[in-house]
Amino acid sequence: MLGTLVAMATSFLPGIGGASLATLLLVATVHWDPVSVLLLFGALTGGATFMGSITAILFNIPGNAPSAATLLDGHPMSRAGLPRTAIAAAATASAVGSVFGVLVLIALMPIIRPFILQFGPFEYVLLGVWGLSTIIAVPSASRLKALAMALLGLLVGLVGTDPTYGQPRWTFGSIALFDGVDMVALLLGFFTVSEIISWRKRFSLKKRLAWKTRTTRSGPVCLLSFVIGD
Repeated sequence: MLGTLVAMATSFLPGIGGASLATLLLVATVHWDPVSVLLLFGALTGGATFMGSITAILFNIPGNAPSAATLLDGHPMSRAGLPRTAIAAAATASAVGSVFGVLVLIALMPIIRPFILQFGPFEYVLLGVWGLSTIIAVPSASRLKALAMALLGLLVGLVGTDPTYGQPRWTFGSIALFDGVDMVALLLGFFTVSEIISWRKRFSLKKRLAWKTRTTRSGPVCLLSFVIGD
């Protein structure tokens, strides 16, 4: 319960997501037994994912990377007048998914441990290709746009320091890019700014004239003022 509350509270802070919080708590849980560590990190994952889905449902802006999938169904439900139902579904999915995932991981860890230790570069490449194929297969509007965004993501991922040789790649002489493109800045650029532009197209602020009456010592006075309206 404490891990869930901490994850829910820190998910609203920019730059501190589930992965950063797990890294900070990793030092404090070194001497814990494995079951307690798995339960804690399962709670962290569920709490952070749920809180990140709230902004995705209400504003079409994901609070973290796992909440990007919530944009497909959560925000359309909110636009249809069902935000509470969408938030309740996200909370239920996070809770049930975390509990089920931790239980499955505890049960299968002795069996899959030898296979995990045998994972090498070839297996990681296959996982990456499978993930990119999933990105292209999920959208139903335009698979060509999904393919273009997947390739753009690969190009952005190349920015930073090479993990094998330690040489900078596509940093353009900027020290800030040595660690790669910041995930928070990337999410803000792709989702927040685009959503603000979309709002700007749907709503326009115009000035209209309005008469206001104010009572003074000498009697009522009509004032002409500008009122901002849709």
